[in-house]
Amino acid sequence: MKICDYLLPLRTATTRILDFLVPESCLGCGTAEVALCEVCVRSIPPPPYGESRDIISLFDYRNKTIRKALWALKYRGGRRMGKILGSLLYNKVIKKIEDDNMLSAPANMLIIPIPLSKKRLKERGFNQSEILAQEMSYRDREENFILETSVLYRIRDTGSQALIKDRETRMNNVKGCFAVNNKNKILGKN
Repeated sequence: MKICDYLLPLRTATTRILDFLVPESCLGCGTAEVALCEVCVRSIPPPPYGESRDIISLFDYRNKTIRKALWALKYRGGRRMGKILGSLLYNKVIKKIEDDNMLSAPANMLIIPIPLSKKRLKERGFNQSEILAQEMSYRDREENFILETSVLYRIRDTGSQALIKDRETRMNNVKGCFAVNNKNKILGKN
C-alpha cells in the first residue's frame, strides 16, 4: 500500500465534483470534454535537439501547451493527463524500439519509473513517472517490455528539479540519489 492510498477516495470525489462544476477542456485550444485534443498534440513542436539512443523526448518542453500538460500531470491529480502523455510516449518508444531493431528480445526490456521521495509522494499522493510507465505497460501488454516498479529507490531527497534552470545543475542535483533494490531484476536487461 502506498503512503497516501487512504486519500485516493477523497481525491477521486474531489476530481469528479470539479469536473462537474468546471468541465474539462483542452489545455491548448479549449475544446470541451478533452484534456488535450489531437489537433493540439499534432501542433506541438518536436524537441529542438537531436535524440540519442539513450534519451527519448516527446516534445519541446518550452511549449506552452506542454508546460500546462506537465503541470496538470504533476500537480492536478495527473491521472488523465498521464494516460494521454503515457500513450504518446508509448507510441514514440515503440517506434524507437522498431527503428533500433530491438523487438527481437522483449523479455530483455524494462520500463522503470523514477521513484519520488517519501516526502514528495506524500505531498502529491502519486508518482507521475509511475503513472506514465503504467499507461505504457497497459498499452504494451508485455509484448515489448516489462514494467518494474520495485527496482529503483531513492536514497536521498533532492531539491525540486522544476526550480533548476541549468541542465548541468539539474543532472548534478539527482546524481547519487538512486540505488538499485534487486540487481538480479536488471542484469542483462535494457
